[in-house]
Amino acid sequence: LNLIITLITSLEVIKVYLLEDYFIESQIELYKEQVPIKVNSYTNLKDIDKKDNKIKYTYQIVNKRFSHIASLNLKSFKEDVQNSLCEDETTLDLLKKNYVLEYDYLDDKNDELIKIVTTKESCGPSIYDLDMLKVILNNQNQP
Repeated sequence: LNLIITLITSLEVIKVYLLEDYFIESQIELYKEQVPIKVNSYTNLKDIDKKDNKIKYTYQIVNKRFSHIASLNLKSFKEDVQNSLCEDETTLDLLKKNYVLEYDYLDDKNDELIKIVTTKESCGPSIYDLDMLKVILNNQNQP
């Protein structure tokens, strides 16, 4: 009986992961149909792709003036991007599921300016802090 329960539970978990992965792939396909997408006055999302557990975003700097600025401040830029990924609930959910987020930034000539690879380890041990806080708050709200 325990074996049957374990098998059924395992199958349910597999279904959830397969459905989540399918949903992520379908969302990416929707974005791919819309590229290039203007992100701001100097950047376009040029491509998005998913292979296994890696989601790769390719951005292009379309304003030469910003291309030069970005090349001077790459370390700070990388930190800013990773910090924003580690603070966003959507990307945090992906990272917690062991997805790797890769952001490639190209200049106006399609030369790579910077590649930013983010994993859940990039966000540090505090990645689960909000989950723990939600559990604590839910426990306090229960009678």
